[in-house]
Amino acid sequence: VKLPDEPNRFIAINAELLGIQWDIFNILKLSLYLIIVFLLLMFPIFMVSNRKKYFISYRAKILTAFLIVSIIPIGIAAYFNREFAIDRTQELIKSSLEDETALTAHYLTNYQNSKLTDLNLLLTDSLCRSIAAFTGVDFNIYIRSELGASSKPELFHAELIDRRLSPEAYRNIFLLGKTFDIESQTLGTLRYLMGYRVIYNERHEVAGIIAVPTLFKQSAVDEELKERNAYFFGAYSIVVVLALV
Repeated sequence: VKLPDEPNRFIAINAELLGIQWDIFNILKLSLYLIIVFLLLMFPIFMVSNRKKYFISYRAKILTAFLIVSIIPIGIAAYFNREFAIDRTQELIKSSLEDETALTAHYLTNYQNSKLTDLNLLLTDSLCRSIAAFTGVDFNIYIRSELGASSKPELFHAELIDRRLSPEAYRNIFLLGKTFDIESQTLGTLRYLMGYRVIYNERHEVAGIIAVPTLFKQSAVDEELKERNAYFFGAYSIVVVLALV
């Protein structure tokens, strides 16, 4: 995306390369699909064999019965395994957001107090980048409902993130009086969390709202799912192979 304010600069977004765990997971998914197809094909054969008295070995009957009985529990267990992995990772991200917004608020509050002036008169993208470089936390800061500055202004130049504070965050902070809030947002098909924390001035008025996005942390959810699914379906595949031997 070409930046409107800097014609010689461009911003690009790339996706992380998929690792071997993703390949293993895809192989296991394909194996499970083939097992289901096998069961669907075997069912009419069983029906015909019962009528015409075709011989099917006892071992084949046991194996088919095992696959039929195990498929449904495996599907249910895989669903709950996925939900648990997502919930666990989301909780870790929320805990991280609470710490990161508190750390950023601490540095901004100290800077505001050292300059003896309101935060909105001090804010620049350069200041945000300096703090982000020191803390390792990229953030945006809003004055009331409008963007004040950001450590990643290119995200706003490319119109990937709204320059206005979300209505839900505004309600929770200014109307309900929350000092910390987390909400889910979307960027295209990507769903991510945004953490908000209030900064106060010496008069205990709201000086600004820090917003820390987790755009670059959502891969942790995919990693957790890949690992769990690889182990889960891997164990099931081993059992199926042993049954075939």
